[in-house]
Amino acid sequence: MCEDCDVELFMALPRVVMLSSFRRPQGHVALVRSLLPHAVARGVGEEEPALCTELRAVLDAYRALTLHREGAADPHQLLLRRAITGDDETEACPAQREAVASFMRDLEGWSVALHRQRPDDWNSCIWAVLLALGYGGGQRGADTERWV
Repeated sequence: MCEDCDVELFMALPRVVMLSSFRRPQGHVALVRSLLPHAVARGVGEEEPALCTELRAVLDAYRALTLHREGAADPHQLLLRRAITGDDETEACPAQREAVASFMRDLEGWSVALHRQRPDDWNSCIWAVLLALGYGGGQRGADTERWV
């Protein structure tokens, strides 16, 4: 996927960013705030970022889905696999499948907003990520300087 810069890569990246920001909200708040300023309020010294009601509900759903279950696979990794490949074979019971499907629908909405709200900033950020991973042929635009 990454070698060819397939369209699937660019559809999956916003989902991966959102899932990563849910796993460690404090560590990704600046990035998410820069791309979704209406959803993340500025705050100083907060233990958790101040999120809009809708995004807070998705974060809460993520937390409910990723409560560690003894002996089970890492739920975050399962959600990442689902976000990247669309694989929905990982949920065991119908209730769990529906909860994950509902979460993924909500995640998709925020993923689309992430790359459409400020498309130039998103493109610059992703270009910097691809450069850091060794893709992009070493070409670099002036607008990527703020991300690298």
